[in-house]
Amino acid sequence: MKKNFSIIGLFSVLSFIGVLILLYLQFKGSEKIAYVDNNKILTGYKEIIKLKDQLDKKEKNIKANVDTLALELENSIKEYERQRSSMTERERKTKEELLNHKKNQYEEYRSVVGNKLKEESSKDYAPVFKKINDCIKEFGQKHNYKIILGATEYGNLVYADDKIDLTDEILKWLNSEK
Repeated sequence: MKKNFSIIGLFSVLSFIGVLILLYLQFKGSEKIAYVDNNKILTGYKEIIKLKDQLDKKEKNIKANVDTLALELENSIKEYERQRSSMTERERKTKEELLNHKKNQYEEYRSVVGNKLKEESSKDYAPVFKKINDCIKEFGQKHNYKIILGATEYGNLVYADDKIDLTDEILKWLNSEK
């Protein structure tokens, strides 16, 4: 909980500093400043959409495998419960150990494939995010912008005039396959 508060606090301080820099540059004179809506970039960029579809398919396949294993485990437990009354104490104990082992294997598998999917997702998204950042940088340099800010729903840009919103231009630039 403290970690979230410190992250929020740091984020607030950085946002405040960003606003001060923005105000300084705005009042300084003719410096060009603009922003992009990060969420709109992420939902409108073709490569992100394609990558998300690929990862969704992979996740669906993994979920199907995990669900199959869960069903097998559930069926094994039901079978044990049906036969339990006719088993000897030793048979029950052996079967329970086997079921516990099977359950632990299932949980470990589910955790491992979930973590692997997250790692692959991060690895796959990294070059796309780099491309977006490089494109925005190139666009800014080409059009003589001093600063291009990224707006998110977390409030790092509380207000900006729509006239300085470059999101649509950046999306066209990104999706043009230059």
